Amino acid sequence: MRTFTQTELDEVLAAEREKHESAIAAKQAELETTRRQAAVAVLQERGISIGDEETVDQAIERHRAERHAAIDADYAPKLAEITNSVEPLRAEASTAKNELTDCYIDRDLRQAATAMHAFDPDQVVAHLKPFAKRMGAETIVRDFAPSVLQSASEAVAMLHDSPATWNLFTDTKPPEAGR
Repeated sequence: MRTFTQTELDEVLAAEREKHESAIAAKQAELETTRRQAAVAVLQERGISIGDEETVDQAIERHRAERHAAIDADYAPKLAEITNSVEPLRAEASTAKNELTDCYIDRDLRQAATAMHAFDPDQVVAHLKPFAKRMGAETIVRDFAPSVLQSASEAVAMLHDSPATWNLFTDTKPPEAGR
Protein backbone atom coordinates (compact mmCIF):
# COMPACT_ATOMS: atom_id res chain seq x y z
CA MET A 1 0.00 0.00 0.00
CA ARG A 2 1.24 3.34 -1.00
CA THR A 3 1.19 6.38 1.22
CA PHE A 4 0.24 9.71 -0.38
CA THR A 5 1.48 13.04 0.70
CA GLN A 6 -0.96 15.87 1.25
CA THR A 7 0.20 17.58 -1.93
CA GLU A 8 -0.34 14.44 -4.03
CA LEU A 9 -3.75 13.93 -2.48
CA ASP A 10 -4.72 17.56 -3.25
CA GLU A 11 -3.62 17.09 -6.89
CA VAL A 12 -5.69 13.91 -7.32
CA LEU A 13 -8.77 15.54 -5.74
CA ALA A 14 -8.34 18.65 -7.94
CA ALA A 15 -8.16 16.51 -11.08
CA GLU A 16 -11.29 14.58 -10.05
CA ARG A 17 -13.09 17.83 -9.22
CA GLU A 18 -12.21 19.29 -12.64
CA LYS A 19 -13.58 16.18 -14.39
CA HIS A 20 -16.84 16.36 -12.44
CA GLU A 21 -17.19 20.13 -12.89
CA SER A 22 -16.62 19.87 -16.65
CA ALA A 23 -19.11 16.98 -16.86
CA ILE A 24 -21.66 18.99 -14.86
CA ALA A 25 -21.07 22.10 -17.03
CA ALA A 26 -21.50 20.02 -20.20
CA LYS A 27 -24.73 18.49 -18.83
CA GLN A 28 -26.05 21.96 -17.85
CA ALA A 29 -25.27 23.31 -21.32
CA GLU A 30 -27.02 20.33 -22.89
CA LEU A 31 -30.07 20.80 -20.65
CA GLU A 32 -30.17 24.53 -21.41
CA THR A 33 -30.00 23.81 -25.15
CA THR A 34 -32.81 21.25 -24.85
CA ARG A 35 -34.89 23.68 -22.76
CA ARG A 36 -34.36 26.45 -25.30
CA GLN A 37 -35.28 24.15 -28.21
CA ALA A 38 -38.44 23.05 -26.41
CA ALA A 39 -39.36 26.65 -25.58
CA VAL A 40 -38.71 27.74 -29.17
CA ALA A 41 -40.91 24.89 -30.43
CA VAL A 42 -43.74 25.90 -28.09
CA LEU A 43 -43.38 29.55 -29.08
CA GLN A 44 -43.38 28.68 -32.78
CA GLU A 45 -46.53 26.59 -32.30
CA ARG A 46 -48.16 29.71 -30.95
CA GLY A 47 -46.88 31.88 -33.78
CA ILE A 48 -44.13 33.64 -31.87
CA SER A 49 -40.79 33.92 -33.65
CA ILE A 50 -37.54 34.11 -31.72
CA GLY A 51 -34.36 35.73 -32.94
CA ASP A 52 -30.88 34.19 -32.68
CA GLU A 53 -29.64 36.81 -30.21
CA GLU A 54 -32.93 36.86 -28.29
CA THR A 55 -33.62 34.84 -25.17
CA VAL A 56 -36.91 33.03 -24.70
CA ASP A 57 -37.94 35.50 -22.01
CA GLN A 58 -37.14 38.44 -24.29
CA ALA A 59 -39.20 36.89 -27.10
CA ILE A 60 -42.15 36.36 -24.75
CA GLU A 61 -41.87 39.92 -23.44
CA ARG A 62 -41.63 41.31 -26.99
CA HIS A 63 -44.70 39.30 -28.02
CA ARG A 64 -46.58 40.50 -24.92
CA ALA A 65 -45.72 44.13 -25.72
CA GLU A 66 -46.86 43.66 -29.34
CA ARG A 67 -50.16 42.14 -28.16
CA HIS A 68 -50.76 44.97 -25.71
CA ALA A 69 -50.05 47.54 -28.43
CA ALA A 70 -52.49 45.78 -30.78
CA ILE A 71 -55.16 45.61 -28.08
CA ASP A 72 -54.62 49.27 -27.20
CA ALA A 73 -54.89 50.21 -30.88
CA ASP A 74 -58.16 48.26 -31.15
CA TYR A 75 -59.72 49.74 -28.04
CA ALA A 76 -58.42 53.32 -28.24
CA PRO A 77 -61.21 54.51 -30.59
CA LYS A 78 -63.85 52.74 -28.48
CA LEU A 79 -62.44 54.27 -25.30
CA ALA A 80 -62.41 57.73 -26.87
CA GLU A 81 -66.01 57.28 -28.02
CA ILE A 82 -67.13 56.19 -24.55
CA THR A 83 -65.22 59.03 -22.90
CA ASN A 84 -66.78 61.54 -25.29
CA SER A 85 -70.26 60.20 -24.55
CA VAL A 86 -69.67 60.29 -20.78
CA GLU A 87 -68.42 63.88 -20.58
CA PRO A 88 -71.82 65.47 -21.36
CA LEU A 89 -73.40 63.21 -18.75
CA ARG A 90 -70.85 64.31 -16.18
CA ALA A 91 -71.51 67.95 -16.99
CA GLU A 92 -75.27 67.39 -16.75
CA ALA A 93 -74.88 65.58 -13.42
CA SER A 94 -72.72 68.39 -12.09
CA THR A 95 -75.31 70.96 -13.16
CA ALA A 96 -78.09 68.94 -11.54
CA LYS A 97 -76.08 68.64 -8.33
CA ASN A 98 -75.48 72.42 -8.25
CA GLU A 99 -79.19 73.08 -8.85
CA LEU A 100 -80.14 70.65 -6.08
CA THR A 101 -77.69 72.33 -3.70
CA ASP A 102 -79.23 75.73 -4.56
CA CYS A 103 -82.70 74.33 -3.86
CA TYR A 104 -81.58 73.00 -0.46
CA ILE A 105 -80.03 76.36 0.44
CA ASP A 106 -83.20 78.22 -0.63
CA ARG A 107 -85.38 75.81 1.34
CA ASP A 108 -83.31 76.04 4.52
CA LEU A 109 -83.09 79.84 4.41
CA ARG A 110 -86.80 80.18 3.57
CA GLN A 111 -87.80 77.85 6.44
CA ALA A 112 -85.64 79.81 8.89
CA ALA A 113 -87.06 83.13 7.62
CA THR A 114 -90.62 81.85 7.97
CA ALA A 115 -89.91 80.65 11.49
CA MET A 116 -88.63 84.15 12.39
CA HIS A 117 -91.79 85.78 10.91
CA ALA A 118 -90.28 87.45 7.86
CA PHE A 119 -92.59 89.68 5.78
CA ASP A 120 -91.23 88.14 2.61
CA PRO A 121 -88.93 85.11 3.09
CA ASP A 122 -87.57 85.63 -0.44
CA GLN A 123 -86.02 88.92 0.69
CA VAL A 124 -84.19 87.14 3.50
CA VAL A 125 -83.09 84.40 1.09
CA ALA A 126 -81.80 87.03 -1.35
CA HIS A 127 -79.94 88.75 1.47
CA LEU A 128 -78.21 85.61 2.84
CA LYS A 129 -77.84 83.31 -0.19
CA PRO A 130 -74.56 84.84 -1.46
CA PHE A 131 -73.00 83.82 1.87
CA ALA A 132 -74.58 80.35 2.10
CA LYS A 133 -72.92 77.03 1.33
CA ARG A 134 -73.90 73.40 1.84
CA MET A 135 -71.73 71.42 4.24
CA GLY A 136 -72.93 67.86 4.40
CA ALA A 137 -76.66 67.95 5.08
CA GLU A 138 -76.69 71.45 6.57
CA THR A 139 -76.73 74.93 5.10
CA ILE A 140 -73.98 77.07 6.58
CA VAL A 141 -73.80 80.85 6.22
CA ARG A 142 -70.22 82.13 6.13
CA ASP A 143 -68.60 85.51 6.07
CA PHE A 144 -71.90 87.19 6.97
CA ALA A 145 -70.38 87.86 10.34
CA PRO A 146 -66.56 88.02 10.36
CA SER A 147 -64.92 84.62 10.86
CA VAL A 148 -68.17 82.95 11.93
CA LEU A 149 -69.89 79.91 10.49
CA GLN A 150 -73.58 79.89 11.30
CA SER A 151 -76.48 77.63 10.55
CA ALA A 152 -79.26 79.08 8.42
CA SER A 153 -81.50 79.65 11.46
CA GLU A 154 -78.70 81.39 13.39
CA ALA A 155 -77.98 83.71 10.46
CA VAL A 156 -81.67 84.59 10.07
CA ALA A 157 -81.91 85.19 13.84
CA MET A 158 -78.93 87.54 13.57
CA LEU A 159 -80.73 89.45 10.79
CA HIS A 160 -83.88 89.51 12.93
CA ASP A 161 -82.00 91.07 15.85
CA SER A 162 -80.10 93.62 13.75
CA PRO A 163 -81.49 97.17 13.71
CA ALA A 164 -80.36 97.53 10.09
CA THR A 165 -82.75 94.79 8.93
CA TRP A 166 -85.67 95.24 11.36
CA ASN A 167 -88.02 95.95 8.45
CA LEU A 168 -87.68 92.39 7.09
CA PHE A 169 -89.61 90.84 9.98
CA THR A 170 -93.17 91.32 11.29
CA ASP A 171 -92.42 91.01 14.97
CA THR A 172 -89.64 93.59 15.29
CA LYS A 173 -90.07 97.22 16.30
CA PRO A 174 -88.49 100.11 14.44
CA PRO A 175 -85.56 101.72 16.17
CA GLU A 176 -86.66 104.58 18.38
CA ALA A 177 -86.04 108.01 16.95
CA GLY A 178 -83.62 110.20 18.80
CA ARG A 179 -81.76 107.46 20.61
